[in-house]
Amino acid sequence: MGVYRQDAWGTRNEENCAARRLNDAVIDALMVNIAVISADGEIVATNKAWNLFAVANGAPVAAESYLHFNYLDVCDKAGAGGDEDAVRAGRGMRSVLRGETDCYTGEYRCDAPEVFRWFMMRVTPVPDGSGAVVVTHEDISEQRRAEGAIKAYSERLQEMVEERTTRLERTQEELVRKERLATLGQFAGSLGHELRNPLGVISNAVYYLQATLQNPDDTTREYLEMIAREVRNSEKIICDLLEISRNRPAEKRLVSVGELVGASLLRQSSAAGVEVSTDIPDALPGVNVDSRQMGQVIDNLMANALQAMPDGGRLMVSACGEGASVVLSVADTGVGIAKELLENIFDPLVTTKARGIGLGLTLSKRLAELNGARLEVKSEIGKGSCFSIVFPSGQ
Repeated sequence: MGVYRQDAWGTRNEENCAARRLNDAVIDALMVNIAVISADGEIVATNKAWNLFAVANGAPVAAESYLHFNYLDVCDKAGAGGDEDAVRAGRGMRSVLRGETDCYTGEYRCDAPEVFRWFMMRVTPVPDGSGAVVVTHEDISEQRRAEGAIKAYSERLQEMVEERTTRLERTQEELVRKERLATLGQFAGSLGHELRNPLGVISNAVYYLQATLQNPDDTTREYLEMIAREVRNSEKIICDLLEISRNRPAEKRLVSVGELVGASLLRQSSAAGVEVSTDIPDALPGVNVDSRQMGQVIDNLMANALQAMPDGGRLMVSACGEGASVVLSVADTGVGIAKELLENIFDPLVTTKARGIGLGLTLSKRLAELNGARLEVKSEIGKGSCFSIVFPSGQ
């Protein structure tokens, strides 16, 4: 192995000289860094790869073969400087030198000035009874880089699988939702038409009684108004049912958000103790939507907000530009929506109201999507809710 100490390895004779030269040439040709360490830690033999390795890691070039250096001292000095790998290497080498273990193996990072490298260190006893050990350092940088690349690809693959799974789940949920809406629409269409006839009769009867009764008492007047009000509520439910059953395309035109909000505010009934505020900048770009359909969506959101504040509160309608979108928000300081309902709040037959069948938000979401917009919600129990319509800008 490169250079030998004669006292440690014996005198060469003519019989083994050629074999030793061949052995030296083979070992020096190896890319693995190899050294023999005596029982007291002194380096007694090295190959060329070890010498080059030592120079690359800061050893003095003039030392050439690096014999007579104490490798345990080298590890101890590096460990005292905070190199944990050197501490582990020294501990492992001593355990093999003392015969406590048959082999020590450890990976460590050893960076050259411009290259990040990883090495595998192995310490094994020399089987000649001298107490020496063979220490090898094998560059495993390519292996570690390959492992890192495989790990990164595996993590990315897992992310891709999760993304695809999530996408498939959402697609499946959307298909189920559309199927439910289609079924509900078919049922709603026939039911709505059947209910309109008796409701029309009731409405006409109330109108007739209100017109013909002379000086009705307060109780009679109250009950007639109650019937008329409930007929109107029933007609609203039927209209929602019929709207869900229709596949009417959006008749879009460029309209300002302020115009949509203003028209909806005029259609809202006043609520006791509710303060209404608006913040719609004039400079906002217009939105290309069906005014009637999106007006119905805004009406539903405002009506829900007012109903969520039975003891009064504040209704805030605001709009702003976000990139290529215009966001209209309807916020209230009402009772809020429970977390378990929030995820399904746009599904049919899901409602937070004591009265109602849960079609308003389902219809609102469908109409928003027909107009290329999306409906979002944030809510907290006891603090209120905020529904946002995200329009693609019309400009």
